[in-house]
Amino acid sequence: MRPIEFGATRASARRGFLCFGYALLLACACKNAVQSPTPQATSKPSKPFSSDRCVAPPRPAARIRLEPVFKGLEIATPVALVQAPKLEGEVSGRWFIADQHGIVRSFLGDAQGEVSKVTTLDLRDRVHQAETLDERGLLGLALHPHYPSDPRLFVSYTKDDGGTVSQVSSFVIAGDQVDPSSEKKLLELQQPYTNHNGGNLAFGPDGLLYLGFGDGGSGGDPQGNGQNLKTWLGKMLRIDVDHPDPGAAYGIPKDNPFGSGQGLPEIYAFGLRNPWRYSFDRETGELWAGDVGQDAWEEIDIIKRGGNYGWNLREAQVCFHATDAGCGEDTIPPIWVYAHPSTTDHRSVTGGFVYRGSELPDLVGTYLFTDFLTGEVWGLKREHDEVKVELLAQANGSISSFAEDQAGELYALDYGAARVLKVTAGDENGKSLPKQISDTGCFDTDNPGRVSANAIPYDVALPFWSDGAVKERYMVLPEGKHLKLLESGDLETPPGTLLIKNFKLLDKLIETRFYVRHSDGEYSGYSYAWREDGKNADLILQTTRRKIGDQEWIFPGLNTCNQCHTAAAGRSLGLELDQLDVKAGKASQLAKLEDAGVLTHADASASHIAFAASDSSLTERARAYLHVNCGGCHRPGGPGRGGLDLRYETALSDTGLCGLASLDKLGTESGAFIAAGKPDESVIVERMSRRDQYGMPPVASNRVDEAGVQLVRGWIESLKACP
Repeated sequence: MRPIEFGATRASARRGFLCFGYALLLACACKNAVQSPTPQATSKPSKPFSSDRCVAPPRPAARIRLEPVFKGLEIATPVALVQAPKLEGEVSGRWFIADQHGIVRSFLGDAQGEVSKVTTLDLRDRVHQAETLDERGLLGLALHPHYPSDPRLFVSYTKDDGGTVSQVSSFVIAGDQVDPSSEKKLLELQQPYTNHNGGNLAFGPDGLLYLGFGDGGSGGDPQGNGQNLKTWLGKMLRIDVDHPDPGAAYGIPKDNPFGSGQGLPEIYAFGLRNPWRYSFDRETGELWAGDVGQDAWEEIDIIKRGGNYGWNLREAQVCFHATDAGCGEDTIPPIWVYAHPSTTDHRSVTGGFVYRGSELPDLVGTYLFTDFLTGEVWGLKREHDEVKVELLAQANGSISSFAEDQAGELYALDYGAARVLKVTAGDENGKSLPKQISDTGCFDTDNPGRVSANAIPYDVALPFWSDGAVKERYMVLPEGKHLKLLESGDLETPPGTLLIKNFKLLDKLIETRFYVRHSDGEYSGYSYAWREDGKNADLILQTTRRKIGDQEWIFPGLNTCNQCHTAAAGRSLGLELDQLDVKAGKASQLAKLEDAGVLTHADASASHIAFAASDSSLTERARAYLHVNCGGCHRPGGPGRGGLDLRYETALSDTGLCGLASLDKLGTESGAFIAAGKPDESVIVERMSRRDQYGMPPVASNRVDEAGVQLVRGWIESLKACP
């Protein structure tokens, strides 16, 4: 859950979502349009050549798959899932799933079947509410280990009470219902900022409840909470919910490491930045945690009693402050770290579970975890004194949490697509991706300007900025299949569709990207870099930077595109009615697609708000620009944080631009996203004008869109007041 807002701090400007790392992508290299808000010349579509081999490439082979399960389950922003033991008469144990907005749904259901007996605990009157959530809300669930004899459900959430407050409570389950009036508050914690709230809950094999909180937020731990034993912030706590102390809601375990003036007695371990998901190995009892890093590293830790995990003396294994030689000598190092420098797309770890099920015997003893932004799922295994990590799968989604059923099988929560996935066996012997573009059948490599005859060209009204490149767009649909109009105004591609996008700089083809909807409905993006001689292009496996003329160009890796091509934004991004009803003298793309036989007349004539043309008002042009370049992520259900909804049709008063402030003021007085009449005091302008760790977009761009900045500056200057 998480990426970024215009005004995040040094950390939040880089990460992805709920901070369980935050933030991402006001924009992304994979988006479906380029250029500035002022019209630019577009290249003529490449000429076709005869080929019947241009089809969507297969999903690559993988050790595991993450398959959608629990048909019919309605969930908007899933963050936690637990299963109760099976009771008499039940096929499987009852499940409880948390929606970040403050709803807990309880249901029965075989993983492959329809859910049944769904009930709801609605806590929205108590949980922090916003249409576009940041790192607050309902964040954690845990069942009492002696359920059903002890029918308590424990939850962790944030509320608004003179600022952000984290609260942990218990509720009583009666039959298949959770009694909302049974809430009993265990503890609460004032949060100095809105991010880094942690919020996970887990019972250990000792029957005690473990609670993890982040360092309080902002960036860099400005209050020094991680190393301060007089606060719960930046800590793992351990409490006894079964034997409360006199006058208290819980008891302090006798072997907790701090107390008697050493620190707060609830503290079990410290030096954590934002532990986003931790779990116990059901065989060894070890506590594994994913701790979200700052600007450079993500880490996996095994949490031990009394352990100091280094934050903010160090980030992962590296001194955080350059002047702190020999930092954290007495701290416990991570068992594994991974980086997110400019050569990768990693931004935010989501901790998982050690697999102890029976369906995947080769994975027994392997710890599964993922990165929220890339969706890559890794397996970590210790063999003697050696730690080995293997890429197991590409989830094609933003995984907010993992879950374990009573049999030890694993599940994942896809936050972006609002669904539950089960970890199943993959097909390691499946087809591999074409290594060269000549193997795809989509281009005549003797004359690379020629595309397959079954590739249908299309254009968009307002291209997305991609460092000044010119784009050509094509679609290849399965024979007899059509685009489908969704209620959102997006056009859904049928399974088997291939979208092709060529990038040109200096009138030279430099890159081609494929965006595929596979036969099983999943989406993947692939990039090919054209060779200097222009006769072929090579598959890019990891994000790569190359010099093109006087600029550095970024080629996205295999796991990059779905960071922006989210379910909330309609996946394809450019295929929406507003973008395809091209004005400014160009023929409507809707009519062209109807003539090509891939769009019905009813869809082509559906009502919508066409994007502003070049002669439209300043407000219309600026709002259209923000929709294309920012609204793909900053919208309800999207990965962009900060509470913003930058879709074109959203009223300015509802976008959050006027009513919300950034975590980092970036030199402005108030930190407002926009200050009416004052572009120099508006964080959004500062963000757009930079390409450092504070810049927007935070990935996939090396050049500022000067025309876009001037457009937004002019619009803000024209505003007399914010609604």
